This record gives sequence, structure tokens and C-alpha cells, in this order.
Amino acid sequence: MIELSAELRWTALWWARYGVLCLGALAFLPGPAKAETLFGLISERNSASVAQAAAQHVERYPKHKLVFRTPRQLAAFSDAAIQAQLTTADTVLVAGVFSEDAARIGRLIDALPASTPFFAVRSASTLGEQSKVGLQGRP
Repeated sequence: MIELSAELRWTALWWARYGVLCLGALAFLPGPAKAETLFGLISERNSASVAQAAAQHVERYPKHKLVFRTPRQLAAFSDAAIQAQLTTADTVLVAGVFSEDAARIGRLIDALPASTPFFAVRSASTLGEQSKVGLQGRP
């Protein structure tokens, strides 16, 4: 099982509870001393806000790696390439993803190790059902 720092657990819970309503708040979240990777699939609509908040967060916590993609960007990748990005993440976040994009990412999430925390907020209900808000990984 992957052990997440208290700070990243707090960050992930915050995202799970409040979703994309306050994306700019990422810049103010505490960060752990060791490097950790968050992979996020974020709606086109929220991508600019997330990019700005992520840049500010990484400036403050340079050991963190935040990788955000939009569904349009993922459309250019093969499933294998997306799976490679997902498997290198300590935590996976999906926000504002629906329809075919949700179905595709859902299939790929199913292949993740159960120990990888996965959070889906403001997305297709099927992704929400796959989501594991507890931080011990998915069932």
C-alpha cells in the first residue's frame, strides 16, 4: 500500500469534498517534504484555473509533481500512454468529466492498483462509484 503524507491526504480530501468550486485554493494547500505525484483529468472549462493554481502550488512546493490533462488532450494519447501516466501517480483526480471520456478513463482506472487513491468529483456517476474517498486505496 502506498503511504501518503498527511499533507497530501488533506489535499486529496479537500478536493474530494469541494471539487472544482475553489480551484485557486490549491496554491494555499500544505505540502509534504517528499516528492509526490498527482495526476488529474480536468474539464476544459476548468483547465485554466487549475493550471494557474498548480503552477503556484509547485512554486511553493517544488518536490510535488502535478500533472493535469483535459479530455481533449487525452484523446491524442493511446490507452497505454494514459495508463503509463496513471500508474506513475500517487493519487488520481478526475473533475468535470462525462460521457465517452468518463467511460474511457473509467476502464483505465479499473486497471490501477487498489492502493492508488482515486477521486472523482463533479463527474459521471460511474466514476463517482469507482472513487475511493478513504485514503487506503480503492476496494
